[in-house]
Amino acid sequence: MTASSKPSLYQALVAAGIPVSNHCSDLYFQWTDESRAIRKQYPEIKRCSLFTSQDPADNKATWCDAPFQFDPFWEKVWNKAHRLADTRELKGS
Repeated sequence: MTASSKPSLYQALVAAGIPVSNHCSDLYFQWTDESRAIRKQYPEIKRCSLFTSQDPADNKATWCDAPFQFDPFWEKVWNKAHRLADTRELKGS
């Protein structure tokens, strides 16, 4: 992220201290007044769905599933792709 660019949804939620989780690339975050306000700043993210947590520790809290928004997943994919490309360059492929 550059100084003039907007943080990702994931980055904004983490910076605000909102509880987050994931399944693969899908970002899960607790649905609170604060997270709702943050989510509204990202109208380009079209498909989000709400669900009730089945984890007893969450006390049946409502969470939001934002598909493909979990940044660490994509960072791993990007790093793996670049390592593979670097390996191919070294082999002369």
